Amino acid sequence: QIEALEMDAQAHKVLKDVHGEMRRRHDELAQISAAAESRADAATYRLSELEDKHESTRGELRQLQERLAREQSEARQLDDQRRSLRDSHEEVSAERSKLEANLRQIDEDRQNL
Repeated sequence: QIEALEMDAQAHKVLKDVHGEMRRRHDELAQISAAAESRADAATYRLSELEDKHESTRGELRQLQERLAREQSEARQLDDQRRSLRDSHEEVSAERSKLEANLRQIDEDRQNL
């Protein structure tokens, strides 16, 4: 009977040691889990920041593209106006040359009278 009590006491000690080891491992796993959760939260926050920045950059890009399109349109309009003015200038120059030639002819005709 003493032997059975000693074995029972020894089994109780082994169970107590195993239970202590399991509690220690549980605590370690809880710490690891908390650290992993903290890192996951930080990564989620950083991802959110990056997504916000991405959207902001995307908005800025859209605005720049719209501005570029407006400025290109204005440049085409100015180029059309420049061509139109050049054409008008050429027409006026040609008409002026004709008028000057007519005036010379009139002066010659007047002198010949």
